[in-house]
Amino acid sequence: AKGIRLTIPKGNLYNDFYFQYKVKEDSLSFANIHILHDKPIPIHKSALLSLRLRTDTLVNKKQYGIVRIHKGKKHWFGGKYRNGWIDTSINELGSYTISQDTKAPVITPVLSKTWMNKQRFIFRLTDNLSGVKTYRGEIDGQFVLFEMNNQSVISYQFDKNRLKKGKHTLNLIVTDAVGNQSEYSYPFVW
Repeated sequence: AKGIRLTIPKGNLYNDFYFQYKVKEDSLSFANIHILHDKPIPIHKSALLSLRLRTDTLVNKKQYGIVRIHKGKKHWFGGKYRNGWIDTSINELGSYTISQDTKAPVITPVLSKTWMNKQRFIFRLTDNLSGVKTYRGEIDGQFVLFEMNNQSVISYQFDKNRLKKGKHTLNLIVTDAVGNQSEYSYPFVW
């Protein structure tokens, strides 16, 4: 009736404790906020959490996901859609609800004025919720390898043997974990 199922396999809690469950009504959300215990408790391997959608309006069911609410921020756990429910694995008790990710990743050029001099393209990739899953760079339709410099910055150093003098177009395609996609196109002369 509450729209929640939590299955913790035997032996996955480090200590015995008195489990406390509360629910916060949230009529604007896809589900209520389910508070699984009053403080975070780690789970040794994982537990299966299923939450029921209050409204099921998205055509792309992959865009639904379970999120953990911690210090006012949403942390994406995702999950699989099943007959109006979302199932996912969690590794900590806390506050959970269902959210949606319908926004494509953001591609931000970094130091673009220096690209031609340094012969290097640099971009910052960010996503609002589910996180960047894949990125693909192409020059004139041919794959080029971008390297991840840190968690969100990628770069491509020009390959002088491959890149002939003349007009070219860089295309960068970035996809998040639920399939939302962004594309960045940059014509340049080399």
